[in-house]
Amino acid sequence: MAWATVAWQKVPDPFPKADPRPLRIDGLTAGNGVVVGWGRVAAPGQNQFNDMGAVFISTDGRHWRAIALDDGVAATDTSEPNGVAIGPSGMVAFGGVCCGTEERAIWGSLDGLIWARVAVRPDFNQRASGIQRIVGLQTGWVAVGGQGEEATIWTSSDGSNWQAVDRAVAGLGKGVVSDVAATPDGLIAVGTIDDVAGTHDGAIWVSKDGGNWARTAAADPALVGPDETELSRVVPFAGGLFVVGNFGTHQERVQCEKLIGVASLVAKPLPETALSCGWGREHHWLSPDGSAWVRLAALDPLPGQPPNLVQRPIEFRVLAAGGPGLVALGEDSVPPEGDARVWVSADGNRWRSLDPPFPAAGNPQAGLVVVGRQIVAIVEPAGAGQGVAVAIGTIP
Repeated sequence: MAWATVAWQKVPDPFPKADPRPLRIDGLTAGNGVVVGWGRVAAPGQNQFNDMGAVFISTDGRHWRAIALDDGVAATDTSEPNGVAIGPSGMVAFGGVCCGTEERAIWGSLDGLIWARVAVRPDFNQRASGIQRIVGLQTGWVAVGGQGEEATIWTSSDGSNWQAVDRAVAGLGKGVVSDVAATPDGLIAVGTIDDVAGTHDGAIWVSKDGGNWARTAAADPALVGPDETELSRVVPFAGGLFVVGNFGTHQERVQCEKLIGVASLVAKPLPETALSCGWGREHHWLSPDGSAWVRLAALDPLPGQPPNLVQRPIEFRVLAAGGPGLVALGEDSVPPEGDARVWVSADGNRWRSLDPPFPAAGNPQAGLVVVGRQIVAIVEPAGAGQGVAVAIGTIP
């Protein structure tokens, strides 16, 4: 059944007072019967910031534990998690350590309650500076990102020993792999590759086992060509594959880079341009199986054009399968712009917002996951300053 409305309920006292005080939750993921977030907790006296990176875990979205990621972190440093992956063999958190020591870091956990920093090879520590996302498999883990200017995919059986896949065989080049997700047929990854002309092309890679990768749809006109295309997020859903990215003309990108160069020389603010010197606009791509793609028309109007008369979501902050197609946290292109709402789509093309958009007791943050016919959302208590709260949205 299509989702039309949601009943929001703020969770009372989701975090035990004995746990570190949550300062913020930057994102959520779900799997294996748990919801896991990452962000920061208060850590008085442990470093110059008095805070520490942390993970947050719940089995029902209502009762949470906050665990500081302080293992292997010096007293003068702080951890900085960028994401968490849940797999059959446990969980990994990836990010870095700052600030007396500046290096990438990975932590592992069997149950999400006890975390230990994983010792990785020094050469991988440098290569892993561009990790964008990790996904768990029956056989281990797959990480995607970039090594310097080169798009890279790594594999590991234990989260400690990582090997980069052969770039030539996988069709990896100058660019970045931005996201990876599991599908019924294996794995799919998306990103950006520079073509021979120096423009950005959207890139798709697929793998049956996580170790052997191949680029597909390399000549698809919806992804490559003289314009600029960057792919950042992929979500498999009942209707196929949905991708979020950026698309614009090469002239827009060149103009933007020239304006940035001139502004840096004269130390003056950038002049107003049609794109505010941010070339391209958010676009979405659809494919039933990953072999052929369709680029959908941008949902927001061009600057100077009249607004759409129908609610259209833009600037997707969060995207998940559900509803029973897709669920997103995004802004409304219809004035007044900037209102974050929860949107649902059965096909990835036509969207509508749920009513009410969010619980009145808080403002939406980046954390949102779909668990069955419920939405677990992280909200910032209105007028309360630093801190987080949890709301559960139930679909009738």
